[in-house]
Amino acid sequence: MIERMWTFFPTEFTVVAEWIACTLHILFNEKRVRGWKAAALILAAFPVLGAVNYGHIRQPGPIWILVMAGVLLVMLLYLRLGIKGDWTVVLRYWCHALMQAEFAAALAYLVVVYLVSVEALRFGEFMKFRLIMLLVYALVFFTLGLVIYRNTHRREQPQTIGYREVISNIAITIGAFILSNVSFWVPESIFGTRMEGGVLLVRTVADFSGMMALFATDEFSYAMQLKMNVSVLQNMLDNQYAQYQQFKVNNDQMQQVYHDIKHLIHYIRSVSSSQKYEKELQNMEDVVSNYEAQYDTGNTVLDVILSNKKMLCRSEQITMECYVDAQEMGFLDTAHICTIFGNALDNAIEYESKIDEIEKRLIKVSVFSENRFLMIHISNYCEQPVLITHDNLETTKENPEMHGFGIKGIRLAVEKYDGHINIKQENKWFNVSILIPIPTQHRTDIS
Repeated sequence: MIERMWTFFPTEFTVVAEWIACTLHILFNEKRVRGWKAAALILAAFPVLGAVNYGHIRQPGPIWILVMAGVLLVMLLYLRLGIKGDWTVVLRYWCHALMQAEFAAALAYLVVVYLVSVEALRFGEFMKFRLIMLLVYALVFFTLGLVIYRNTHRREQPQTIGYREVISNIAITIGAFILSNVSFWVPESIFGTRMEGGVLLVRTVADFSGMMALFATDEFSYAMQLKMNVSVLQNMLDNQYAQYQQFKVNNDQMQQVYHDIKHLIHYIRSVSSSQKYEKELQNMEDVVSNYEAQYDTGNTVLDVILSNKKMLCRSEQITMECYVDAQEMGFLDTAHICTIFGNALDNAIEYESKIDEIEKRLIKVSVFSENRFLMIHISNYCEQPVLITHDNLETTKENPEMHGFGIKGIRLAVEKYDGHINIKQENKWFNVSILIPIPTQHRTDIS
C-alpha cells in the first residue's frame, strides 16, 4: 500500500495549493481587481482549476503533459485577470505561485505518506489526509503570505520587468517543475519507484529549490534596482543644486538689469516734460517691476527657486499662487530644498502646460510652521485620474522604469529629516503635502 502511495499523487492536493497560491498573489497586490469582480474571480477559479487538474488522471504521458500545460495556462489566466499589471510582472507572479503551490502540495503529501509509513495513519483515512493537508498548507502559506505581502508592498516596486529576468524566472520554474515530476513521467528512471519514498522527497526538494531560486533572483534584482535608483537620485540632486546655483547667478544679474532700466525710465521722465510716451514708459515700468519683484519668504534659497519657477509659469501662461512663510526652514540643506521644491514644481508645471484651457492652469504653494512642524503643501489642478501606490506615481510615459524619480527624490529628502510625505488627488487637485519636525535649534536662513 505504501508503494502505491509513492507512485501516486492526489490531484486535490495540487488543486487547493494552486488556488491558494494564486489567490494570495492577487489579494496582496496593490493593482488587484476589487469588489465583486475579485470575489467572483476567486470563487470561479477553484472549480475551473479542479476541472482541468482532474482531466489528467489516468491519461497517457503525452496527453497528461498537454493537460498539465492547460493547468499552467489556467493559473496564468487567473493571475492575469486578478492583477492589473504588465505581462512581465504577471509572469513573475505566475512563476512564484506555481513553485509555491508545487512545494506546498509535495510537502503536505510527503507528511501524509510518512505518517502512514510509521502507522500513525491508515491508508483510506482520506478525511484525516485532507486535515493534515490543510494544516501543512496553513503553516506553509501563512509563512509565504508574509513574504508575498512584504515583497508586494516594498516602495520600489517595478511597473515592468526586463525580459531577461522573465526568461530567467520561467527557466527556473520549468526546470524545477520538470525535475519534480520526472519520476511520474518516467517511473523506471533514477528518480522512479525503485527509490521508494525518495520520489516524494526529490519532488519536495526540487520544488523548494525552485521556489528559493526565484526568491533569490528577485532579491538580487531588487538590490540592483535600488542601486540604480540611488545613482539616478544622486544625479538628480546634483542637477537640482547646480540648477539652483545657475538660477541664483542669473537672478542677481537680471535684478541689476531691471534696476538699471527703472533708473533709466525715471531719468527719461526727468529730462522730458512731454507726456507723449508716458503710457509706453508706464507699461515698460510695470513689466520691469513685475519681473523685478522678488519673493521674500524668509529663506533665500526658496526665494530664488520660486522666482525662477514663477517666470517659467508666466512663459507657459500658468498662474502660480504662493503663500509662504519659510523663516523656520533654515534647518533644511540647500540641496534638499532644491530637490523638494524643484521636483514638485517641475512636475506641476509639466502637467499644467498640457492643459488646453489656460484659466485651468493653476498651481498653489504654501509653506508655514505650526507646533514645531514645517508644513509644505504644493498642489496643481488635475482632472486626469492619477494612480498613486506607496506615495509613488504610476507614470504613463514610455520606459516607466526611467521615470517617476522626482517624487522618489522628494520622499528621500523628506525622510532625511524624519518627515512624512502624503500624495493624493481629490476634487480635481493633485496634492503633495509634506510634514517635517523642526529641530529645537537651527539656523534661521541658508544663504
